[in-house]
Order: sequence, then C-alpha cells, then structure tokens
Amino acid sequence: MRVFPHVFWLYYQREAAESSSPNRLNIWQSTIAGLGLFLLAGLGWNNYRLSHELATVKQDLSAHIDRNLRTQTDWSIVNLLEQPDNRFFSLKNMEGKSMGMGSLVMVPHKSSSVLTLQKISPLPLGQVYRLWAIAGDKEMPCADFLPDEKGKVLMKIPLTHWENVNKVMITIERKGAKEAEGEVAIEGESGI
Repeated sequence: MRVFPHVFWLYYQREAAESSSPNRLNIWQSTIAGLGLFLLAGLGWNNYRLSHELATVKQDLSAHIDRNLRTQTDWSIVNLLEQPDNRFFSLKNMEGKSMGMGSLVMVPHKSSSVLTLQKISPLPLGQVYRLWAIAGDKEMPCADFLPDEKGKVLMKIPLTHWENVNKVMITIERKGAKEAEGEVAIEGESGI
C-alpha cells in the first residue's frame, strides 16, 4: 500500500512540472506584450505632443512675421504721411452700397499715396474694389484691392498724373475690367 501513495506523488510532481512551464511562458509573454503596449502608448503621446508643439510654433512664427512686415509697412507709410504739401481725401460710403470709410493721402513729392479703409465688405469671387482718380470728367484707374479678413485696407499706391485730381471713387468691378462698369461704393473729394 505504500507504493500507491508514492506513485500518486510522482504523478502529481510530473504534472506540476509540465504545467508550470507553460504558465511561466505565458507570464513572460504577457509581461513583454504589456511593456510593448506601454512603450507604444508612450511613443503615441510623444508624437501627439510634438505635433501640437510644432503647430503652435508655426502659428507663432507666422504671427511674428506678419507683425514685423506690418510694422515695416506702417513705418514707411508714416514717413510718407509726414511729407509737406500732402493732399487729403476723406472717403465716405454711398448710401446702402458699403459700410466702408477711410482716407486717401496724396504725397506729391514722393509720387505716392496712402489708402486706408475700414469696415469694407468682402466681395464675391471674381470681383475687386477699384480706386479711381477723377480729374474733370476723366476717370483714371489707380489700383485694385480686396480688404483683409477684418475688413481693413492699408496700401501704398503710386501716383501718376494726379496733378488735377479733385475727386476719387471706389467701385466694385469685375476682375480685369478696363472701364468703370461697376457701382460706386465709396467716394471722396479733396479736403486739404
């Protein structure tokens, strides 16, 4: 009877040894898989953080460049406005045509002018605002432009043959049109 418990014990030991090897293997596989998932999650988070940081840097750089260009433009315009013998045109909207208003300053000694407008409505695709100088009954096109996203315009315009100009107007035109075909949105007369 003594042999029987001993055989049972040997059988139990053999079963335990065979069954423990796969358990140890499963534990190592699970551990490696867990570490791999943890590493993958960490790399994903790092990728997201770097992408977000890159987008922020691009946005800051773009704003910085725009600010610097705007500042340089403003200084050149300020220098123009400080010239003697400037002529000033106050620009006002026509009833119901546009909400825009602003000014045009002619700087004869520098053969340039400065146009500033605000509250300018955006136009449909294929249309532009066009500035016209009027001398007597002669209309001369000066510049085509579109407002920025805030409805503002600030631009330098070269002067050519503006000696007798006493009135200006801004019309809404088809892009590329040569004659004044569109409606007058803003107009102004020389004030100084």
